[in-house]
Amino acid sequence: MPAHPFVRPDERVAATALAMLLTITACTTAPVRVAGDAAGVAGAERAFASAARTSGVRNAFLGVLAADATLFRPGPVDGRSFMRTQPEASYRLEWEPRRVAVDRAGDLGLSTGPYRLTPQAKPGQPLFGQFLTVWKRGPLDRWEVLIDLGIAEPAPTAAGPLEVIAPDHGPAPLRTIAAAEAAFARRSSAEGLVAAYRADGSTRLRLLRDGFAPVADLAELPDASSRWTWTMTDHGVARDGDLAWVMGRYRSATSATGYYVRVWSAERGDWKILADVVAPGDEAAP
Repeated sequence: MPAHPFVRPDERVAATALAMLLTITACTTAPVRVAGDAAGVAGAERAFASAARTSGVRNAFLGVLAADATLFRPGPVDGRSFMRTQPEASYRLEWEPRRVAVDRAGDLGLSTGPYRLTPQAKPGQPLFGQFLTVWKRGPLDRWEVLIDLGIAEPAPTAAGPLEVIAPDHGPAPLRTIAAAEAAFARRSSAEGLVAAYRADGSTRLRLLRDGFAPVADLAELPDASSRWTWTMTDHGVARDGDLAWVMGRYRSATSATGYYVRVWSAERGDWKILADVVAPGDEAAP
């Protein structure tokens, strides 16, 4: 897994456990009817946060996961099958959306923000992190969680207002999302992370890295000069072709491996990376 100099080995165990717990929580509880804009996703996220406190995290999660939802444990697993085997959570979880985006048609959405997890056994020792959730329009026009992956961070993120990212109303990108992802991966491997993100990153780019606060300035990106490889395993595109997601595996310059979820948005007729989250995986993975 990536080396993070600010996290001690004992903290790494807690951080990894927290990132895994996050995927049990960073979504919404009962399905929420689709509003055709980003505010609808924010409402769905907040509805889950409220209901998880009264109905329990496990039941809330099962109430919102799509039939084809993917969680990471640490690798991708069938979300609903996994959650059915889990006991009710023994912790208090609080979270909120800070950035949301939706495609023009209201079929696909992104929500990301901070969480605070407080174990019942250690109420004075909360843990903190960030989540990234991909939402989709489900049956009966309800928001459902399609993908969820999160990371731990060393301290709570300062409070702030909700940032709503309006969809681009220009032409749809000419290249496919697979072609955009492949071009980013080639540049990352040949020229390094910063060069790749500068070429393909949105002006609203936000990156989540395990053990660090959210990164908006590429100068603050961990391992900025490293050359990473990325292998896409699955992807999807909104009906109007203006928002897309990609998931897969990464390998860092030190040969550490893990998983990523990346969200692309249309900007002026091309694909640009709006956000991604990179989390550690199992060391033995190829």
